[in-house]
Amino acid sequence: FVDYGVPWRDEVRIIGKALGKDEAANKLISDIDARFAQIRKDHPEFQGKTAAVAFQFQDMPGAYSSQDVRSQMMKDLGFVIPPAFDQLAGKAFYFSVSAEQISTLDTDVIVWLASDDAGLEVIRKMPLRPQLKAVGQGREVFVGKLLGGAFSFASPLSINYLLDNLVPRLTAAVDGNPSTAVPQN
Repeated sequence: FVDYGVPWRDEVRIIGKALGKDEAANKLISDIDARFAQIRKDHPEFQGKTAAVAFQFQDMPGAYSSQDVRSQMMKDLGFVIPPAFDQLAGKAFYFSVSAEQISTLDTDVIVWLASDDAGLEVIRKMPLRPQLKAVGQGREVFVGKLLGGAFSFASPLSINYLLDNLVPRLTAAVDGNPSTAVPQN
């Protein structure tokens, strides 16, 4: 696995084994997998759409590879992480590009993560961001500290919180109507 790339299911199994609660761990996994399956069934519009779980760090935009837990959960929802992301990341769990190469992140939906509102504002003010098709077509989701933490921690409790709060935003972002307001933060 790449750094930060241990699938959440493996983590739950390891913790369950360490605590002597294998059955409980498997039940948690089964319940969450059932939720992912139901969401895929309820949202066929997610299937095959490309997604970037993106960020801005040190004046450079970037995104997580398909091996990162955040991208893994997007795949569990039916989205596709572009293979180019893995090529750019190499053996890392993420990649960054120059501000001039932000178009690398232009996917069917971009989920922007930041640890606080100031970070989200920095993303919104990236000079070349408005040139992205995802911006013009209303296909961005901005995720702040609380939801971003749930996305990044990827524990059974945080995954349920994530699904409750991210799925409606993704639905609005990929509905094909640029005027649909996507709930933010």
